[in-house]
Amino acid sequence: SDGEPFEDFLNGRLSFSYLDPHAIFFVILPPLLYESASGMSWHVLKQVLPSSLILALPGVVLNVCLTGLLIKPLVSDTAGHSFSWPAAFLLSSILSATDPVAVVAALRTLGAPQKLSALIEGESLMNDGSAFVVFLVFQDWVGSLAPDEEKMCPGSSP
Repeated sequence: SDGEPFEDFLNGRLSFSYLDPHAIFFVILPPLLYESASGMSWHVLKQVLPSSLILALPGVVLNVCLTGLLIKPLVSDTAGHSFSWPAAFLLSSILSATDPVAVVAALRTLGAPQKLSALIEGESLMNDGSAFVVFLVFQDWVGSLAPDEEKMCPGSSP
């Protein structure tokens, strides 16, 4: 019948929603980070690492703060309630990591100096790492405020 393919799609989507998010974290993220890190020259990265850190760490923190300040008044849930400040900053930490894949590809195509490409790739890796650390901080903050009936493991942070 005509409804079966759509029904199969919905059932597949529903079963995928039960996938443990840690599996995605441990299966998908490592190859992406490995691909980015393995294509870099360690000697060039070592030279540009301080500059990458200076660009990445304050940039992510500033981006999280500004995005969180926008999310709080502009975004609401389905019931019309605005996010709490911790929840706004948690969402902000998810949205704040930038990924310059297109920029790095364009630099390689144009034959830009390897040092410039390494600076942008190193800054990208530091962005991802620092955004993840900020996410974990806000996740603990939001989890500590949640009532036990909303937690996966009552009595502790999620």
